[in-house]
Amino acid sequence: GSGKTELANFLIEIGKDHNLHVLRVSESTGVRKMSSVLVRSVGRAYELQGQEHSMESLESTHFSAWRTIIETVIETASAAEGLSRGEWVAQCLRPSVEFEEDLSACINDLCMVLPSFEEHLPVRAPSFARRSSVRRVDEITLSRMLMRLILSYASKFPTMIVLHLQTGTATRSALDPESWELANRVSRYCIDQPTQGSRRTLLLCVVTRPMTSMDTNLQMQEIIYAAEQLKALMNLKPLNEVKRDRYAAEVLSFETNCRVEHAAMPPELLQFLSDRAAGNPKHIQEMIQALLARDALGPNSGPALRVQENGRVAIMTKDLYAIPAPSKMRGAVKQEFDQLPPLEQLVCKVASVHKFFTPMMVFEALNSSDKSTDKDNITMAKINTALASLDACGVICATRTCPVYVYRYFPGDIREGPYFQFVSKLLQEEICDIMPHTWTQDLKSWREQRFQIVVNAVVRLQSVFRRSRLRKQCGPIAPCGETALEVFQEQCRRVSLS
Repeated sequence: GSGKTELANFLIEIGKDHNLHVLRVSESTGVRKMSSVLVRSVGRAYELQGQEHSMESLESTHFSAWRTIIETVIETASAAEGLSRGEWVAQCLRPSVEFEEDLSACINDLCMVLPSFEEHLPVRAPSFARRSSVRRVDEITLSRMLMRLILSYASKFPTMIVLHLQTGTATRSALDPESWELANRVSRYCIDQPTQGSRRTLLLCVVTRPMTSMDTNLQMQEIIYAAEQLKALMNLKPLNEVKRDRYAAEVLSFETNCRVEHAAMPPELLQFLSDRAAGNPKHIQEMIQALLARDALGPNSGPALRVQENGRVAIMTKDLYAIPAPSKMRGAVKQEFDQLPPLEQLVCKVASVHKFFTPMMVFEALNSSDKSTDKDNITMAKINTALASLDACGVICATRTCPVYVYRYFPGDIREGPYFQFVSKLLQEEICDIMPHTWTQDLKSWREQRFQIVVNAVVRLQSVFRRSRLRKQCGPIAPCGETALEVFQEQCRRVSLS
């Protein structure tokens, strides 16, 4: 929802403008539909749909994400040179001026990646499928073979490869290790490749959701590091406050066919969209569509928003937060939470009952709860590290101004800071919902007890202060009769009432 698909499409348009052949592979969730799109410089596109494969059937498949790209490469290049597919592949794998290693003896191994290629083998091997199930395939050799085919294709047709991966709400990695190894091999070649004049023949663009420590591997880290060194790494950040308000006005204008300026939108609506969508463009759009639905307030109740003739937006409900977020949005934020490491998840669960929180508040809540496991090994240093990680990936944000909520909870933290809050209030709600009800109640009970402790402490401090001030005013010769006692009792009564 942060604009990955739009970015991939934009890269394809750039490739077309520079007369590149663009090979794109994208994967979706549940059933992975891998398609390869070849875009020629004249603007004509040829889409080759691959077969659908369940996640279980792809579990043991090598180089799954590259399958249709390689099929497109073989089909297009062989047709352009007037050769059969098997002949073109054999020609590429033989030694040449560019490539000294002879890989033609391993041509049958391509059937492990491309099962349909067996019928195009120069020398048919009917028993190959039966033998391949019992012999181990050398993934490194396979990777070199696939790389040879890609480079042979790129030498004839300057190529851009767009890998659009990790899409939707998938919680599992969309690439097998072999696919990442080949992606890293292509990445290294793109950095070190010789140029034809001033032009490179091969470009690689990887468009993916943010990676966490749970699904990163060495190959991915090398690709990310190389992109950082080349200043070619683009992080899609949530829209800031000004841009999200303007984007919300644009979406509302499009959905209602009536021009709406962001200045005409009620502040409470903008705050609601900010809390629910957290600057995610797709979530802003989905939330506005939910507010404009006919049954937004209940069955046949009408929309929750209405755009008037003068372009102003009217809210038709007293409580916008009573309108549920679309299920797809909830699934997306749950997936975001599931990708976090265990300690970060635990910190989020404890902090989800607070509007604002500090490291000390999280530490005390963890030590006070019986539901937190292994709490003896959780130190303040680990909590600070987890909070810094959550802040870096945009789950929480820090502020240097002490909120009143924190001051009411823990006045001792007023000098320490920083103070955190969840960026997405929808994520905060979902975390509370997935927690066991008893744990949530325990945390809320601890919170209320803490508030009461602070209130009682303030009352005592006020009583002591006023008592000392009264003694100072009366002096050592002040009468100890009923008048002074009544004044003192009145002060105490007012303190207790406050």
